[in-house]
Amino acid sequence: MSPNLSIQEQLQHFLQHLAFEKRYSRHTVTAYRHDIETFLNYLTVYGTLRDVGEINAMHIRSWLAELAEKSCSATTIRRKLSAVRCWLKYARQQGWVGHDPFGRVVLPKKQKRLPAFLKQEEVNALFHACTFPEGMAGITHMLILAMFYQTGMRLSELAGLKQSDWDRQQHWIRVLGKGSKYRFVPLGPALEQLLLAYQQQRQEAFGNRHADCLVLTERGKPLYARYLYRIVHRYLTQVSTLSKASPHVLRHSFATHLLNAGADLQAIKELLGHSSLAATQVYVHNSIAQLKEIHKRAHPRG
Repeated sequence: MSPNLSIQEQLQHFLQHLAFEKRYSRHTVTAYRHDIETFLNYLTVYGTLRDVGEINAMHIRSWLAELAEKSCSATTIRRKLSAVRCWLKYARQQGWVGHDPFGRVVLPKKQKRLPAFLKQEEVNALFHACTFPEGMAGITHMLILAMFYQTGMRLSELAGLKQSDWDRQQHWIRVLGKGSKYRFVPLGPALEQLLLAYQQQRQEAFGNRHADCLVLTERGKPLYARYLYRIVHRYLTQVSTLSKASPHVLRHSFATHLLNAGADLQAIKELLGHSSLAATQVYVHNSIAQLKEIHKRAHPRG
C-alpha cells in the first residue's frame, strides 16, 4: 500500500476494511464514516492535515472538549472517540502512524442507563387494547409488533428477513445479526399462526411481489428502517409513557420479561445475538429493580 495516500484515501481504506474484512453492516460503516469525518472537519481549525500520522493527542483532547461544550452525552462522546480510535489503530497496523495519540487521552465516564422496557400490562394492552386498521395494514402492523416482542430482533434484522429464513417444520427463524452471524430463534404457535395468516393475505393482495422478503409493508414494498420505527412508535405511545418508543424497547422488553420469568441468562444471550454475556448482564439490573419494587410494596417493613 502506498505511503503517499491522502488522509481521505486512508479513511476510505479503513471503511473498506470494516465492510469487507470485518463484515460490518452498511449502517455501522456509515456511522463510523460520519463520526470520523466530523472529527476531520473539526481539525480544519488547525489547518490542512495531509496524513493521518499528523494527528496527535492535543487534537483529540481539543475535540473532546468541543463535544462536551456542545452538551453531548458521555455515551455519544465515547462512541465518536471509539470510531476515531479504531481508525488510528488500523492506521498503526498499516504503518501510517508510529504512535498512539489516545495514549494520554482520558475518556469521560460512561453513564449507566438501564434499558427501557414495557411492563407486562402494557404489553397486554399493546396487543389486546390497541385498535389496528382493517385489511393488510392491520395484520402487517400487528405482525411487526409481535415479531419484535416475541423474538427480540433488532430493527435491521427484521427488515432483512427472507422467506428462506423461516423453517416451518422446526418452528424457528434464522436471523442474520451483527458481524454477519446467524442465530436461530424459536417461534411460538401464536406467532406462527399470525405469520401464516399474514402470508395468506399478502399473497391475495400482492401475489409474488418481492417474493423473497418474509414481510412487506402494507403497500407491498420491502421493509425499511423508517417505516418500522414509525409503526412501533405509533402503537407504543398509546400504551406507555416511556420517553423512548422504538423497536429496541420491544427487544429490551423481550429480554427483561424472559429473565423475570426465570430464563437462563446464557439462553437470553443466544436469543439476542449478543457476542458477550456482559452485554446481557444489564437486564439483570432491571430484574433486581423489579424485585426491590415488589419487596417495597409487599413486605410489612418494606
